[in-house]
Amino acid sequence: MATFKKKPTNKEMANAIVEINNKVNEMVNVVYNLDNVVGMYIRMKGDLKDFNKYLEQKAKEMRDDKEKNGKADKKDIQSDSKDEGSGSEGVRKEEK
Repeated sequence: MATFKKKPTNKEMANAIVEINNKVNEMVNVVYNLDNVVGMYIRMKGDLKDFNKYLEQKAKEMRDDKEKNGKADKKDIQSDSKDEGSGSEGVRKEEK
């Protein structure tokens, strides 16, 4: 005899959505607080100019990381794994 799982009611769906919304709001608050803490730390250390220069340099490196045509400048991120299979050679039967 097959057992069927009942569909969630509208109230259960609404409760799940409210829970998800609450979790997302918690995560937003955590990110906001972390942003504030990092900003306060940078200002406390007095390295704001150096930090901005570092960020600009990293942003430039990220922009220069791809070729002018928009494609990645490297074809394979893991260049040491070329032509490696999963080790499953001969497992599949050949079609006749």
